[in-house]
Amino acid sequence: MALKRLVDLPANTERDNLELQLQQSLGNSFAAGKGFAAAEAVEAYKRALDLCNSAKDSSQRFAALNGIIAFHITRGDFEQSRGLAEDLLTLAHQQEDPMPKLMGHRALGQALFLIGELAPARDHLSSSLKLYDAARHGSLAPLFSQTYLALASTLLGDIDRGLAFGQDAVRLAEQLRHPHSLCNALAFLAGAHVLCGDAEAAYSVAERTVLLASEYAFPLWLAGGQMLRGWASSDLGHVTRVFLRFAKV
Repeated sequence: MALKRLVDLPANTERDNLELQLQQSLGNSFAAGKGFAAAEAVEAYKRALDLCNSAKDSSQRFAALNGIIAFHITRGDFEQSRGLAEDLLTLAHQQEDPMPKLMGHRALGQALFLIGELAPARDHLSSSLKLYDAARHGSLAPLFSQTYLALASTLLGDIDRGLAFGQDAVRLAEQLRHPHSLCNALAFLAGAHVLCGDAEAAYSVAERTVLLASEYAFPLWLAGGQMLRGWASSDLGHVTRVFLRFAKV
């Protein structure tokens, strides 16, 4: 509704700044409500990026790029997300503010993890955490690096540290009372338990993911939680339970 009212405003910088804020918020809302790979989400992020380029607004450009990278990561376009993340980090190094660098290292770490380059992924994700300053950056900034570090560290054999990263991400989301981020953190922690072969721990965390995602209607985390819960149930010998649950889906 707010975007529709923009047509009543004169074409100027103030109007474009308002639309930029709206498109960024709309992209975030679609990402939460329909998943990061929703076409509506990436359309909003791309429009926000166009507005940034027109106004030469570098501060919002990184958030828009980050949303576009998340879209490609979720769709499985890993090499494309890697290229975009490298571009983001290159641009970030031209800024004095460490926040764009934090986002760049995090995005590249995520992309590298998903194409199997685990050690470089861990290094970029760790660099992202080192740049975090609680006094200057948003409270959720470290969470998404922590979730990927949970998996990367576990796969590299550093299991205790990997689980610690996952647990820290869950605690942070709980403290902030941010349901979408909590579902994210829970799903990744459940995944780390799966990698460790700990079916009981994985089931407990995955079950919590499913309940929370169902309550708030987060389809991506609901699907992820069900998948992880299904693996844990199967490994625990609850084959009939797994069949019935997936038959309902």
